[in-house]
Amino acid sequence: PGTDVRPVGSDIAKGEVLLPGGCQLFAAELGLLASQGIESVAVRSKPKIAIISTGNELVKSGSNLASGQVRDSNTPALSHLLRRMVTMLHSVLTFLTPYTMLQRD
Repeated sequence: PGTDVRPVGSDIAKGEVLLPGGCQLFAAELGLLASQGIESVAVRSKPKIAIISTGNELVKSGSNLASGQVRDSNTPALSHLLRRMVTMLHSVLTFLTPYTMLQRD
């Protein structure tokens, strides 16, 4: 008996930083906070990001390509990357852009 009991304060020293500022809170982090009697912390919301692809030459993957068209590879790549970063992907939009809108004066 008592072999798995540790003295109070032996796991975390007084004044020790539990979690670095800006870290993401998952189950382990919430458990750590709860183990120290911390019921609430200030948090920032995830950024909301929209991906906007432009160009009338873009077609979705799997579509047949006509002359001058390319498959949109950036949108799926960026979408996956952003979802892995635990951001809130707000929307994915594709706009057809006439060449004249892209010309500089």
